[in-house]
Amino acid sequence: MFNSIGQKIKSLAKVFFWIGVIGSAVSGIVMMTADDEGMIVFGVLTIVFGIMFSWVGNFFIYGFGQLVENSDRMVQLLESGTVSTKRERKAESERAPQPKQAPKAAKAVPQPSEPGKEKEMACPHCAQQLYVTEQDASGFFCPFCGGKVTAEDISIDNER
Repeated sequence: MFNSIGQKIKSLAKVFFWIGVIGSAVSGIVMMTADDEGMIVFGVLTIVFGIMFSWVGNFFIYGFGQLVENSDRMVQLLESGTVSTKRERKAESERAPQPKQAPKAAKAVPQPSEPGKEKEMACPHCAQQLYVTEQDASGFFCPFCGGKVTAEDISIDNER
């Protein structure tokens, strides 16, 4: 009775949808066959909106059934041992020997493209060697640390 309950909830949502579709269609047809001419519009609206509300309203029931199905599947996978939790993976990684990391290579210092047209300066944020051209005089970002080097930083460094 309670086996595969997620699938049963999803089937129930489908049954409720079809009951709503048939109910709104029958109600709309009954309204349209009434002697009053204004009821034809209400009959058509009942059919259209009844089907739409039945469809949208059953999203929640069907979605809940899908959630139940997915949670059952996750429990099965965890119990079978084919999937590990975050805590188990962390414990395994702490027990495993850590590979030695190679030292990071030093960044290459950009060299001036045209000697004499660039001035040498140190980044005010990371102190890396920089070469400033006339185009950079309004300010730029350091390629090493990403810090903003302003025109004021350039002029202070040039006065030294």
